[in-house]
Amino acid sequence: MESYKEKVVVITGGATGIGFSFAKQFGNEGAKIVIAGRRKSKVNNAVQELSELGFEAKGTVCDVTIKEQVEALADFAWKELKSKTKKSQMLTKNMLLVTKATMNLT
Repeated sequence: MESYKEKVVVITGGATGIGFSFAKQFGNEGAKIVIAGRRKSKVNNAVQELSELGFEAKGTVCDVTIKEQVEALADFAWKELKSKTKKSQMLTKNMLLVTKATMNLT
C-alpha cells in the first residue's frame, strides 16, 4: 500500500459523511488534509475534530459547481501547505449528483 506520510490530500465534500471518513483515514496514514465543503460551519467543525485527533488539517468553503471557487480551493491548498510540500499528491472528489427520474408503471 502506498504511504501518505507527509503528502497533501485535498478532499471536496470532506466535512461530512464519506468525505470526512476519507479525511480521517488519510490522517491515520500521516497525510496533511485539506477539506472543502459548501457550509462553512461544517468545514470548521470537521477541521476542529481532525485537529483534535492529532491530524494536520485545513479547510475552506468550496462549491465544486462554481469554477472560481474550485480555483480558490487550489490556491488555498497551495498557500496553506506549500511550505511543507511541493504539491498536492491527491485530490478526492466526493460529491453525489442526484437526478429525478420519472417511471411510468402501468
